[in-house]
Amino acid sequence: REIILENIKNSTSDKIIIIHGTDTVDLTAQFIDGKIEDKKVVFTGAMIPMSIDEVEATMNFSQAIGFLNAPIQNGIYLSMHGSVIEHSKLKKDISVGQFLVKN
Repeated sequence: REIILENIKNSTSDKIIIIHGTDTVDLTAQFIDGKIEDKKVVFTGAMIPMSIDEVEATMNFSQAIGFLNAPIQNGIYLSMHGSVIEHSKLKKDISVGQFLVKN
């Protein structure tokens, strides 16, 4: 996580996509939150490995690209399941294999 954080800080781009495993992506996003203020960072991945089904991973990545090209605020986001949402508003529900909006 420290390496990811340092790479984000050292990047000359203010728009960054990070492909990350879904088992711990929420923890990494939480670790980075508050340490980056001048960039838009979108984490993405797939609940179903790309080697099994390319559709979800490709959709999530494409969605992240489109999101970063919109006029959005700096922050840490997660691109999954057809939407891009600020990471702290999501929780991982392993029982259904999805990230859901917190109530």
